[in-house]
Amino acid sequence: MARCWADAGRHYIDVDQTRFQVPEEAGLDQWFEASLARQSEERAVFVAELEGELAGFCGAHLEPPNTEPWRQLQRDLGRTRLYVDALAVAEPARRRGVGEALMRAAEKWGKERGATVLFVDSFVDGPTATPFYERRMGYRRRSIRFQGAI
Repeated sequence: MARCWADAGRHYIDVDQTRFQVPEEAGLDQWFEASLARQSEERAVFVAELEGELAGFCGAHLEPPNTEPWRQLQRDLGRTRLYVDALAVAEPARRRGVGEALMRAAEKWGKERGATVLFVDSFVDGPTATPFYERRMGYRRRSIRFQGAI
């Protein structure tokens, strides 16, 4: 997973080096192991292998309905929501269906636990991620997240 994550960093730094970085690889494997040790029933990590090598992974978590959904403006806050925290596919495995398989596994896991809607943040200017989510996965843009310097 650490190698795949660093590979994703190399991909995104080519897209926009002002926003992305290659994670420091020293200790990255232990960082992932510690993260996996903190898993709970509301969190899941899915991995994909191709030819005996890790091809990618997807991390997701569930958020329960708000306790007073009738007071919210957004209906989705009254539903169990699945959030995809990370999706990374190793460069040699890209465009081979790995990302879609991982996302479908996350969708299935969430649906089995009552989720009715999925959210994933993606870099809007990404040359691969936005078309992947819109065309391959059939998701639609829902909101815009603004960023400002302070």
